[in-house]
Amino acid sequence: MKSGQCPKCESNDIRVIALDWHRKLGASIATGIFSTAAIDHHVCVACGYTEMYVSDPGDLAGIAAKWSPPQR
Repeated sequence: MKSGQCPKCESNDIRVIALDWHRKLGASIATGIFSTAAIDHHVCVACGYTEMYVSDPGDLAGIAAKWSPPQR
């Protein structure tokens, strides 16, 4: 979806919801006691398929440090 094309229906009608207010609605990942990584929502308005991405790639290190990998 970051490429601008939906992987499900191949539409190019993608919208990105990257508003700061969505952090307050729970669309974020805790990276510390008082810090979070915001999430952008990429939505295909043709079929409704949605993907989420961390807004700032710089936050990925904080996520890796705070959250352990799943147990196998």
